[in-house]
Amino acid sequence: RDAQESRGLGDVYKRQSWANRKGEKCMKKVLGLVMAVAVLGGTLTGCGSSGGGSGKDGYSSAEKAAMAYWEAYYTLGTDKMMKLMPAEAKEHWEDELSLTSEQLTAYMEQELEKKSDIIKTFKSVSVDEQEELSIDRIQNFNENYLGEVGIKADEAVRCICTIYDDTGHIDDYRVTVYQYKGKWYSHSADAFFE
Repeated sequence: RDAQESRGLGDVYKRQSWANRKGEKCMKKVLGLVMAVAVLGGTLTGCGSSGGGSGKDGYSSAEKAAMAYWEAYYTLGTDKMMKLMPAEAKEHWEDELSLTSEQLTAYMEQELEKKSDIIKTFKSVSVDEQEELSIDRIQNFNENYLGEVGIKADEAVRCICTIYDDTGHIDDYRVTVYQYKGKWYSHSADAFFE
């Protein structure tokens, strides 16, 4: 009887070992499938890590990009300002200034803090007018502003914005925003590194 029990336990251990191996294989397949879906999902939705059009960078419209620029400018919004630069522009300035991406963000924060005209009571911004740049002006914009970072705008718009504080209207300002790989950015964000 002891021999039978011993042999029976051995069979149980063998079955557990086989089941564990089968479970590991199954788990690897499931994890592989989950990773494939995540990568495919990110690629299809624009959330992948390819430059310029990634989900972390850019805005969905010219108006949102223009408003984000002035909000970032007047509230020291480093994250918003960095979002106004496509991945290629960030990589260019990282190489140009020999900085890591974290150091580039810290540099932007320092440059924003140097601005003496920060409005402590900034409340909001509105885009009052949008003027699309002509093909010639876009070409000029690409050569004079974006050529340095190695990208070309598909479209560019000059926005006239009104800034408001707690007391009301402050002033009107302009900012040019451009479309690149389906998202909107502002060269004015790059200007902090020039």
